[in-house]
Amino acid sequence: MIELACVTGDQSQVGIAHRRLKRGIVLVLSGEIDLMSAPTLERELLRAEESHDLVAIDLSDISFLDSTGLHLITAASLRLRERGGRLLVVQGPPQISRLFELSGLTDHLELVASDPELERVAAA
Repeated sequence: MIELACVTGDQSQVGIAHRRLKRGIVLVLSGEIDLMSAPTLERELLRAEESHDLVAIDLSDISFLDSTGLHLITAASLRLRERGGRLLVVQGPPQISRLFELSGLTDHLELVASDPELERVAAA
């Protein structure tokens, strides 16, 4: 895995690493996704979208996600779909998965429960 970026601040930190899929890339996130860390995540998502039609975001190690993060994920999904691509999301801990349920995004995003499921769905 290759470390792409790390943002630290008074209250927020996000780590972003990447690994390859057969036909795409996975951004493996850790820490918190909020207003402070959002610009870094957005930059890395746009970079991944430029060179891959299949982008996955792994939220397994995310401890906090706010509406800014939900917006970034939704926007990335829409951009990829507009050009025939896909965004897959590994949901992460229960409190993160719950945000997708409460916001109604489970019907609009391709969510997977685990890394093995991600590998299977991405290969299809």
